[in-house]
Amino acid sequence: MYDFYLGVDLGQANDYTAIALAEEAVWVSPEAAPRLNLAAHGWHSPADLTPWQVEEARRWAGRYGRPDDPPLAVRHLERLPLGTSYVAVTDHVLRLYETPPLGGGRCALLVDATGVGRAVTDALVAAGLPVVAITITGGGGVTGGIAQGLHVAKRELIGATQVALQARRLRVAAALPEAATLARELAAMKVRVTAAANETFDVWRSGVHDDLALAVAMIAWFRGWYCEHLDWQTRAAQRRTADDEPDPIPRDAAAMHRSALIHAAQHRTQGV
Repeated sequence: MYDFYLGVDLGQANDYTAIALAEEAVWVSPEAAPRLNLAAHGWHSPADLTPWQVEEARRWAGRYGRPDDPPLAVRHLERLPLGTSYVAVTDHVLRLYETPPLGGGRCALLVDATGVGRAVTDALVAAGLPVVAITITGGGGVTGGIAQGLHVAKRELIGATQVALQARRLRVAAALPEAATLARELAAMKVRVTAAANETFDVWRSGVHDDLALAVAMIAWFRGWYCEHLDWQTRAAQRRTADDEPDPIPRDAAAMHRSALIHAAQHRTQGV
């Protein structure tokens, strides 16, 4: 499970390369807060917690559940200057990814591999980064997997983003540079059905800049797709009656629990 998501939309000659960073809030229950030396319960930014606190809070949530649909907060937005070389883009993304607290496997690196994006994706992989390559298609559904790359229909990205916005799960601080630009692009995202019953996507990859919206959309979609199984586990835990064990999962069992969930999530990507 990831705490942070870094989305990179790679621009072509007349398009910006856009980068978005979002974090998934960590639920701290009233019972867990004092054990984690926290004054307040509720949703917490993972950047404000130690790795130990994040792990323990997620163990409590895995055992006893948490509210559905954790919020995603966009913490960083930027557009690189037009004409930025792909070598410079690769170096910039590498520096961002290695900036604390993103390291240590806590951040999913999502890169648009459509068209020219493949070259940068390959360079990032060669640099040792665990890239999740996402190729955007005009068809339907999702194919591929994390290891070999995902092929995702445009409507999947748009739908996930619109749902997150309408549910107020996707939050963008107005003070962020480029926040107003992102708001305009997100407002323009919509799906129309033509008289021939074919879907068209206004603005999306149609000549109007949508780079920031795409970087954020990859995050919104991937979080839901990747964590679907883990979310089901927490919802099931929410329905169970808590036992009297003060530590929700013993240390050894916790490791087994995480391994089982990771294995299940990886297994889910095979043949998707």
